[in-house]
Amino acid sequence: MNYFDSTIRAGYYDAFQLEGIDHTYAILDRAGELWAFPCFGGVALRNGDEFKQTNVRYPVDLWTPYMIGSKSVGSALPANLHVALGMAQFRTNPAYNSRLSEWKTYWDNHIDGISCWAGIVYGVSGVCQQACNRILWATRKDNFTECPVNWPPSFSGTYWVYGYYGKTSEAFATLLASQLVAEAEASANISVASDLCQAVGESLQNALEKKEQPAERRHEIAGMIANAPAGGNVADSTVLISGLLAPDARFAAVKQELDKQLLRGEVTHDEYAGQVNAAFARMIEEFRNVLPASTFETLFPEGSKKQLIIRSQMPETYEGFQELACV
Repeated sequence: MNYFDSTIRAGYYDAFQLEGIDHTYAILDRAGELWAFPCFGGVALRNGDEFKQTNVRYPVDLWTPYMIGSKSVGSALPANLHVALGMAQFRTNPAYNSRLSEWKTYWDNHIDGISCWAGIVYGVSGVCQQACNRILWATRKDNFTECPVNWPPSFSGTYWVYGYYGKTSEAFATLLASQLVAEAEASANISVASDLCQAVGESLQNALEKKEQPAERRHEIAGMIANAPAGGNVADSTVLISGLLAPDARFAAVKQELDKQLLRGEVTHDEYAGQVNAAFARMIEEFRNVLPASTFETLFPEGSKKQLIIRSQMPETYEGFQELACV
């Protein structure tokens, strides 16, 4: 049997019917049957369809995972359904009940249900864009962190915080993807954590306890801006330290504390989303004031709308992670 048994495409639309606040998702086609991967939200095939989304862009080009110099790889890629389902549900031996015609029946926001969370704790370790990009790992058999990504305009902002695929639990996601490939090929198993949800919790705990490493983050940020227009000079100047690293560190500290409070149940969903978004917007505005205009617009198209968290896409409860993350 051919390993690549399907074709996967991705898209995005305007969340809340607000231009530039993008919700991303993927649709997989196997022999004419469509499977939905709504990634904490919804899906749509076109404007005016039964899902009633606004400004639908589907299918869109997928891109190589490089912040600067990324190239389109087309809008449709060969994929494996089993791997896509397993990555979406973040489990081995996934359930086969995410058909587009039935997704409203099966989709919910609870981590213990048939869901599309991809091992991402929404807001804490990633958002819909990182979940979608993990599901796109179904287009590969290995080297998953070189996998093409869905790249709406707002992705540049979420990438700054979460990376391409969600930094937390990425190591477990890689092991899971390898196991799912082995299952799809009916080959030898890969050793993965028996309880992937617990593994995600442990990853969260480590992330929430980790202190900011200025040298590590400086190297990461310098790499992001070095090849942007006029960014080379910034990467080697005091602007990097005072104008970028300092606001970035302030935002990271605020978000880390709010992440802990969210998982402890000490802030409401509205408070968490509002305060994280406000802190993110402040950071972006500080960047705008110190970066050359061409550099800023490359890294943050249209200011990335200064919106990181979409409140309606947060799960109903985070209780399932409170004990696991030991916060």
